[in-house]
Amino acid sequence: MSGNDKVTIKDKKTGVITEGKPARSQGRQSCKGNHSNNLSTAEVTITATSASPPSSKKTTSQKLESIVDFIDFAYKRKGQRIDSSKLKKDFVKLEPSEPKRLLELARADILLAVPVQLLFVVREITNQTMKNTLQDFIRDVLLAHPLFSPIELIDTVKNLPDALMPAAALKRVAQPEAAILDEIVFNGEKLSKKESSELCANAVSCLALWFVENRALSIQQVTQDLFDSFWEPSCKEVIDDTEILRCLTSINSMNAGVIGRIFAQSVSKKARIAESALKEKDRLQQCHAQLQTENANLKAIISERDMRIQALGDELATEQQRHRETRIHLYEDMNILRGRLLRRLKSGTELLTDGLQALRRNPPKIAVMEDHAERALEELKIEIEQLGMEQ
Repeated sequence: MSGNDKVTIKDKKTGVITEGKPARSQGRQSCKGNHSNNLSTAEVTITATSASPPSSKKTTSQKLESIVDFIDFAYKRKGQRIDSSKLKKDFVKLEPSEPKRLLELARADILLAVPVQLLFVVREITNQTMKNTLQDFIRDVLLAHPLFSPIELIDTVKNLPDALMPAAALKRVAQPEAAILDEIVFNGEKLSKKESSELCANAVSCLALWFVENRALSIQQVTQDLFDSFWEPSCKEVIDDTEILRCLTSINSMNAGVIGRIFAQSVSKKARIAESALKEKDRLQQCHAQLQTENANLKAIISERDMRIQALGDELATEQQRHRETRIHLYEDMNILRGRLLRRLKSGTELLTDGLQALRRNPPKIAVMEDHAERALEELKIEIEQLGMEQ
């Protein structure tokens, strides 16, 4: 191979293809001995050089004039971190033709490396008009990507009322259908397994940041959703202690620290909630025991009252029966007394009538009158004595 020959070099993270000089034979031979480490080093070097175009220093040394320039600059960075301070605070309205051109530019970023960085910028800028414009652009980029073609994900990105819950949506993009991935073409070829994994990771990151910004999802909740839908499923096959240790020792310390801190805060919060719940449980149990005691006392009082009511009811029934019997006896006695008095009065009346007739005769028979009067008077005295004895 001559000195002027060039080889095609593919960027690991962005997928950008550049041309460069071939490596020396000694370098290639050394790669055979430690392929994985040298490959990682080579790819990192390529990423650093290819993602920073020669003109980027001039571009980033001054404020970008408009949000269009900023988006152009972001796609030149090819997924690298973007400094939002380079964007002027004065918003320049987009021309009608610019959104279409920017979407055409975004279609080249099939692995969705740039929208992740733009979403971080959305969280940093304070100009609401600029924030809304940038969000609308990111939304259109996601909706135009084949990975977000299912109607459920379209509704989710549009923040519709019946959209998927965050955890379900993250799981959907983390584990897309094979048919969807087969339809995505990158540099004229189907995605490799590594590119598919990178695309899914970027899509999950985009969606997580989208939820934080548009659904006010807390850091603790988005961390838990990422763990349930993306991190935990990706390590199901890592069960060997050696592989676990390999993962633990190769993880970025700052990222691990942030995740560990968030989970520790979440665990601490749940522990406080659990402790508070236990205290509340003890309090409620005490209240329940107290209420049971009071309920038993009330039941005893009610039972005693019912027994008293039953006794009074029985007494009332007895008195009522006795009263009815007394009324009957009194009624009978009254009728007996009435009959006797009538007989006495009739007898006395007849005697006095006969005596008066004897007195009216000529000559009057006084002796008859005296006899009848004495007899009538005697009967009245007897009745008076009898009534006195019956009281």
